[in-house]
Amino acid sequence: MSNKEKLTINDIARLAGVSKSTVSRYLNNGPISSFKKAKIAEVIEKTDYQPNVFAQSIRQNQSALVGVLVPRLNSTVMTDLLKGIDQYDERTQLLIVNTYQKDQRVISALKTMAQQNVSGIIYSAARLSSELKATLDEVPMPVVIYGQDSPTYSHVVMDDYEAGFKMGQFVGSKTPKNTLLLTINPQVDEAVGKLRYEGFKLGFTQANNHQVLTEETTTFAQADAKEATLVAFKKKQYDFIVAITDTIAAGALSALHELNLRVPDDVQVVGFGGTSLANLVTPALTTIKFPYQEAGAMVMNLLQKVIHKELSAVHEIKLKSELHLGESTKQLDS
Repeated sequence: MSNKEKLTINDIARLAGVSKSTVSRYLNNGPISSFKKAKIAEVIEKTDYQPNVFAQSIRQNQSALVGVLVPRLNSTVMTDLLKGIDQYDERTQLLIVNTYQKDQRVISALKTMAQQNVSGIIYSAARLSSELKATLDEVPMPVVIYGQDSPTYSHVVMDDYEAGFKMGQFVGSKTPKNTLLLTINPQVDEAVGKLRYEGFKLGFTQANNHQVLTEETTTFAQADAKEATLVAFKKKQYDFIVAITDTIAAGALSALHELNLRVPDDVQVVGFGGTSLANLVTPALTTIKFPYQEAGAMVMNLLQKVIHKELSAVHEIKLKSELHLGESTKQLDS
C-alpha cells in the first residue's frame, strides 16, 4: 500500500507534534494557530496524505456532494456553466439534474436532493414561479441561484438588460431596412425573454427610431428557430436578423441557407451568448459574449460562502458582457 492509503489522522497528529483534535480542526477549516497549521500542512504535503472525505462528511453532517439543477442539457451555455462549477473544486462531486424547464421536475429534484443530504444546491433557473419559491423556502440546505434575480437567495446573473441594449445600439447603427427579432416567451425565461428583449428594443430605438422591427416568438430549440425564420420570410423579406440566443441564430442561419440567401451580403445575423457555437457555425456569428464558465466558478464560490455562513445578507453578482464581431455582419456599412 502507498503512504496515503496507510496513514491515519493519528499518524498525521504524531508526525506534526499536535493532537488528533487539532488535525481534525485543520481538515475541517476550524480555528488553529498559524504555527500548528503550517506544521500540519508540511506533514500532509510530505506524506501525500488524503483525508477520508466520507468520514469528514459524516462528522460535519454534510456531504461533499452539491446538487445542480439545470433547465436543459442540450445547450453550450449549460456546458460552459457546468465546466466552471466543476473546475472550481474538483474534490466536490456534482449531482446534476436536467429539469427540462418544468416546475414539477424542479420541485421533485429539490426534494430528492434534500433526501440525498447534499451540502448545498445550485439552481440554474429559467424563472422563479410562486410555487418554486415556496418549495425553495422549505429546502433545509443552502441554495444559490444562477440566471435570475432573487431577493431571497444569493445569486449570479448576467446583465441581460445591458447586453440587450448594447446589441440594440449596434444593430441600430447599421441602419437596416427591415429587422427580424427572434425572441422567446418571457414566461419561459425572464432574463432572456424580458430583460434582454427590453434592453435590445430600447437600444435599437434610440439608435434610430425610424427603423422597422418585426418580432417572432420561438423556443430555445434550433429546429424551432429555423422554422420560425422560414415562416417569417414567407411573409416578408428582411435584411437583418437578431436572435435572442446563439442557438436561435444557428437555426436562422440554417433557414437562410435553405432560402439561398447569403450572410452577410443579403441578410446580416447576430446572436447572444458567445459560446463555442458562435464559431462553429458558418459564417461565424457576431454575438454578445457572456462569461459563462467564469459564472460557474463564481456561483460555486458563492455557494461555499453561504454554506460556511460567510455572508450576512443576500448577495448578488452581476456580470457584464462584450460585443464580439464575427463574419455574420458587414464590417463596413454600404
